[in-house]
Amino acid sequence: MVFRIALFLYIFSLFYNIPIANFGQEVKLYDPLFLFFFFHYFNNRQGILDFSRADAASRGMINFAVWCSITFVLTCIWFVAISKIFQIFQAGLYLLHLWGFIICTIFLRKEFLLDRAYFEKTIFTFLVIGLIECVIIIGQNVGAVPYLWSQVYFEAYGGGSTFTGTFGPNRVVPGTAMFLTFAVALSVISAKQSIKKSWIAAVVLAVLSLVVALLVGSRTGYITIASFLVALTLLSPMSVLKFAIPGALILFLVVASGATGPVAERISFMINYRVIDDLQESERYTSSGDYYQVLGSGRKGKLYKANEFIGENPWILPIGSGFNNSYTGATKEGNSAHNLYLSLIIENGIVGLVLYLGMLLGFMRGRFWDRKTFTLLAVICGVLVNMFFGENFYIYRPSFGLIGMLFLALSILDIKRDEVAFLDGKKQ
Repeated sequence: MVFRIALFLYIFSLFYNIPIANFGQEVKLYDPLFLFFFFHYFNNRQGILDFSRADAASRGMINFAVWCSITFVLTCIWFVAISKIFQIFQAGLYLLHLWGFIICTIFLRKEFLLDRAYFEKTIFTFLVIGLIECVIIIGQNVGAVPYLWSQVYFEAYGGGSTFTGTFGPNRVVPGTAMFLTFAVALSVISAKQSIKKSWIAAVVLAVLSLVVALLVGSRTGYITIASFLVALTLLSPMSVLKFAIPGALILFLVVASGATGPVAERISFMINYRVIDDLQESERYTSSGDYYQVLGSGRKGKLYKANEFIGENPWILPIGSGFNNSYTGATKEGNSAHNLYLSLIIENGIVGLVLYLGMLLGFMRGRFWDRKTFTLLAVICGVLVNMFFGENFYIYRPSFGLIGMLFLALSILDIKRDEVAFLDGKKQ
């Protein structure tokens, strides 16, 4: 009972990222939970290791984390050489967070596969917490709920233009999280075995996820959700159609009831402010209509710098320069590549990039062209697009928990396609 309560709190913590304490380093709810799960892991490590060897997704996550731990040695050497010892502590915390999210995910996967009823209850819990989060963000945008982050975050991320609930202080976190909640909701809608209360909650969450994505104004979120929908439409049109009819009806009622209200006005403002105005600016100030330069908020320049760094330092290609030891740390420029493909190569080498992609595909468990895997494959396609525009699914953002939410969403989509427990030997 205590163990499953801890698992519930961990799932809740992925949605609730507001610091619970600050000791010079922000402490999030999942930080003390990681200590509990690390202790539980070391007391039961043989059983967990046996499970991980049998479960392709768990094995892929561990392989990636082990490689990051190996390259972390290079990070330590580098920071000692430049006399930045505190940076070792910071990078070490990031590495512990990576292991924490992975170990918690493995525990969840094992519980899901051993107890189908618990798995279904967890899905419903995910939907309900997602709905609460959506209501909070919508409430913020209509003035009913205050900004929940500190004044420092308020000023750093554009003040009142970033109402983001408890996910994180900037737009990209809720925008990306809405992609994951939308995907999980859509998988419940399209599943034949969905119970009524889960189906209703899933339809409402799917609609509100799109509304919130529009409200927060994350262009990365827009592109990721669009990529997911295009991939899913090509792979499984019926999955989209099952949502389209009830979703369109609910969306029509939402828009009709608030067509002149604050929600509609806010959505209109965000679309104009975050997309249309910048498209017009790119046409006005660039002869070739360089949309990415404007819409990418400076990402294009950072992309060029990362490519230049790799070109000047080809020795990093095989194994990288060290976990959390980005090219910006080495060149003292203070910026990230804002492209996970390049960041993985720079820090963990081509080996690290291959292991990361293998980790994602590990959730497919080798079944790439099966009707039951299409939603999962579409999510991975969305993630691959998202990776080009930021490091949202890496451990640069441990305080936001997006990589933990990604692992949870992929596990739900992975295990939901099966009707029997993994360990009874009937699956493979």
